[in-house]
This record gives sequence, structure tokens and C-alpha cells, in this order.
Amino acid sequence: MVKFLKVIAYILIGGVVIVGALLLWFDRSKDIDFTVYHPDAWVTCNGKINKDSVEYVQLTKWLQLNNSNWQNNDYGHP
Repeated sequence: MVKFLKVIAYILIGGVVIVGALLLWFDRSKDIDFTVYHPDAWVTCNGKINKDSVEYVQLTKWLQLNNSNWQNNDYGHP
């Protein structure tokens, strides 16, 4: 009987750990603070965008406006 109760306790503890991990995973922040990773210049296919250019300012504004609600959509695409 004691062995049976230990098995039930281990199963319950494992279930609580799994449910807790899933809750933490789905409740995580999906906001990205791009200012932390913002370089002094962006390298693009058309060349380098320096910090004093109009394109750099436009890109910075776009990143600031779109810093939330990001999702992981990895469906095997490269």
C-alpha cells in the first residue's frame, strides 16, 4: 500500500510540474525591446544604413511601434 501511495504521489508531483511549466511557457512575455539590440548601423542587401540616415530613423520608429505580440511561427521554414 505504501508503494502504491508513493507512485501516486510521484505522478501527482510530475503532473503539477508539467502543468506549471506549461503555464509559465504560455504566459511568457512576447514583447521584444529592440533598443537593447539596436546597432549603430544596419547592414542590408543595399548597403549599410548609418545612424544619421532617414532610413535608420524610419526603421527605429517601426521597431518601436512593433515591439509587442511577436509569436514563434517556426513551421520548418529556413
